[in-house]
Amino acid sequence: MDWILDARLRIFHAAARYMSFIKAAEALYITQPGVSFQIRSLEEALGAKLFKRSGAGLELTELGKELYKATEELLHRAAALDETMAGITKIIKGTLHIAVSDRELCVAGNNPEIHQGRKASMPHRSPGGQQQNGFGICRRRYGGYRHRE
Repeated sequence: MDWILDARLRIFHAAARYMSFIKAAEALYITQPGVSFQIRSLEEALGAKLFKRSGAGLELTELGKELYKATEELLHRAAALDETMAGITKIIKGTLHIAVSDRELCVAGNNPEIHQGRKASMPHRSPGGQQQNGFGICRRRYGGYRHRE
């Protein structure tokens, strides 16, 4: 869904929903100055203010109210479109974790048939790996095993 909406619209929607730049920033995992900057950028692009700022907090202007309704609808439609597209293309989302031993990893890493099969079944996934056992860490960090004498 994020790919379909301008970041400024998503940030505006969160700020209008919470009526707070700080709460919007927390919800979106960005900084409050980042929210302020994006809102100001959107207001400049539209040539009008979206919020009335006062000591009591934020209030939406008439244009802000209209834009909030529009972004609410856009977010719902974008979410529906995202689900539809995922169903059509059968995109599998998320992270796949596979545990294998060092020996299996070495064999799989050198076997082109495994990679061809993966590419055919998941063409938009790229291989990646993370070895998390002690021997692998030593090998990566020190270039081999170290033995105490």
